[in-house]
Order: sequence, then structure tokens, then C-alpha cells
Amino acid sequence: MPDLPQDSPKPLKIDSKTTAPSMLSTPSRVLALDFGVKKMGVATGSKLNPDSKAADLPKQTLAGSTLALSSPHSVFPMDNGHPNWEQLHALIDELKPELILVGLPLNMDGSDSHLSKRATKFAKRLSHRLKEVHRPIPVKLIDERLSSAEARSQQNAGRDQIIDAFAAQLLVDAFFNQPDQLIEL
Repeated sequence: MPDLPQDSPKPLKIDSKTTAPSMLSTPSRVLALDFGVKKMGVATGSKLNPDSKAADLPKQTLAGSTLALSSPHSVFPMDNGHPNWEQLHALIDELKPELILVGLPLNMDGSDSHLSKRATKFAKRLSHRLKEVHRPIPVKLIDERLSSAEARSQQNAGRDQIIDAFAAQLLVDAFFNQPDQLIEL
């Protein structure tokens, strides 16, 4: 993992000394948000029951390290980086995640970008708003460098509107492949 500037969020270490017991095991349901100022990609992911058969699974991405299923969900409209909070809360209520990931678009050298500062501010506001309405869902950041570019390369040209949802799906996959790479707010 690249060195982060001193004022950057710190990587979350998952161990019994620093992490609440609920975070010691990988959450079963995850919601990922690929933050943007005009739109935000939304994806979901779930750990699979070990008894699931591959033939029974939908044709979506299976993450490698943890048996998990991820899927692009939607593209959420943003107004200069601000969501309609009521609609976002309704989406969260509908999807019932145990963890919310917000993509952190760092520069390639690991330093903060203008957009990463806005994504961090959004994640902090989301966490605060969830606590205000008594929904104690953890909100964490996850490095998303090049997720949109990778999503574009995996999708057909001309489907730019849903690229953000596929980029969010890559965040879910990254989490299930390396759950200890989360970044604290």
C-alpha cells in the first residue's frame, strides 16, 4: 500500500484491539458508492453461503478471496457532490447493508486529490446522518484509483451512464478480496 500523506485518512487495521467485534468478521451485505460530483455509482455485494452451488448463482462477479457476489445497482444523481439525502436514506433502507464503502479517488502517488477530499467529506456526512437517524451502519473509505478506468475497459463503449455503477462494483470486489484495506474516516 502506498504511503499516505500525514493528513490523509489512516488504513483500518482489523484486529481485536482496534476494531469493534462487529468488524472482526467480514460483513455479509455491503453497499459501495463511487462518489462523483454529478453522479454516484452504486453497487451491492454479499457473502455467499458456503453451501451455494455455482450453477445456482446469477451471472455476476464472484470476488476471489471470499466467496462473495457483487452486482452494479444504479447510478445515483448528485448535485455538485450533494445527494438527495432522503432518497439516499431510502436506498440504504431498501438494501440494508451492514457496511457502506465510499470510494476514495487518491492521486496515483497516494496523495489526496480535490475529489478525494470531497469524497471524504461526503463519507463523514453520511456517517453522521446515519447516526442521527439511529442507523449505526459503519461507513469506510476504500482506495478507488483507476476503478472508473477499469470499469470502462470492461464495459462496452456507449454505456457511460452505468460505468459508475460498475466502478462501484469493483470497490465491492476489492473489499471482499482484501477486507483489511479499508480506510478510517
